[in-house]
Amino acid sequence: MLLFVLSLQSVNVASIVESAQTMDLTIIRIFGKSCALEFAPDFGFICHKGFGTGVSPFGDDVWVISIGFLVILLMAVPLGYVNLDDNIGVQKGAFVILMIICVEWFVWFVYRGDLDYGNVPAVGKDMSQVLGTIVFNYAYVTTIPSW
Repeated sequence: MLLFVLSLQSVNVASIVESAQTMDLTIIRIFGKSCALEFAPDFGFICHKGFGTGVSPFGDDVWVISIGFLVILLMAVPLGYVNLDDNIGVQKGAFVILMIICVEWFVWFVYRGDLDYGNVPAVGKDMSQVLGTIVFNYAYVTTIPSW
């Protein structure tokens, strides 16, 4: 039972991090930058333009509470206080948005038609990001609404 609870908690933490980083990248795409309160290695308020080279727009060695995290917090916490039956409208809306995005991706890939599979080799030289990607794929399950 303890391992099950620890597994669920690790999925929760990974889902929160993944959602916050995605929201930060969305904020950067829309507004050109995202800001955060940095805790380590230095304390202070930082802003970052661009997408960076790591999984986080603020870098891999920085601990922050970002604007993306606060947006996700403001969206998720109120929904956590009501039953799933009571927020069915939000779930249906999320499903409609998911279907629209899937159709848009499909149409875009068919429209482009010139996908170059050489850009993504089957086996690469640097495997340093593989474990994190696999863990976040495991965590993605909890970001799907429960319709």
